[in-house]
Amino acid sequence: MVKMNADLHYHGLINFQCAGICRQGYGGKNILMEITDSCIKNGIDICAMVSKSSGDRVARNSIDDRFGYLIAETNHLPEGYSPIKLGDNVLAVKKEDKTVYIVNAQSVFAFDDGRVVESIVVGTNEIRNKRPIKELLRDSWFRDDRINIAEHPFSVHHQGLGKKSLTRYLNYYDAIEGHNSQFILPRFLGRVPVIGDYTKIVNTKAKEYALEMQKPWVATSDGHRIEDVGISYIQLEGISVDSEKALLKTLKGAISANRFTNVR
Repeated sequence: MVKMNADLHYHGLINFQCAGICRQGYGGKNILMEITDSCIKNGIDICAMVSKSSGDRVARNSIDDRFGYLIAETNHLPEGYSPIKLGDNVLAVKKEDKTVYIVNAQSVFAFDDGRVVESIVVGTNEIRNKRPIKELLRDSWFRDDRINIAEHPFSVHHQGLGKKSLTRYLNYYDAIEGHNSQFILPRFLGRVPVIGDYTKIVNTKAKEYALEMQKPWVATSDGHRIEDVGISYIQLEGISVDSEKALLKTLKGAISANRFTNVR
């Protein structure tokens, strides 16, 4: 079987506003082409493009709709790039002998015991925000074309679920984000209020919890620069790319069954 590398938590840029794009040095560039090239350079075959919005939804074709933005960019790709929509939520871009599969995804804002928490859903960015986390998770869990990932659950000040709630809803998750490459502050700051929620200890806690509960954990980049795709990723086999449904179903199956290797 062919091995594929997947980064399941990637934003591409800090934001897709014109000012933000220019501020990060990507002004005048085709963002889809740049992301495709970066994926190929860094060996990433499957890239989950994560949208988020503070509103009730990620409005279609808005600046919050990152996947939709990339779809629009297919009209301006230069010669040598061949985009193919496998469905509403998977875009394949072929360049020479390489193909990158960009998958629609969302960091959803939900409520849990009076707190706002974040949770990643891979396979769509049309999930309604601002509703109970259990309702959100249940809807996605019973679909074989959506993947639930507990987003940095031990970074409570960064809207992670926390241990108590993660345990309560654990069965609704396909995997835990056990290594988020953005948590790079040194361990000795782990006991400092608030700041401690952004240290390497957060990843350690998530991995140890996942191992204790025998739950799969994934390594992700959480990249906000184009070149950061694949800083961390998972490697897996048996992914069908015959259709959008097949790709998402086999990806969900491999993750939930822990048939992958983390690379970080």
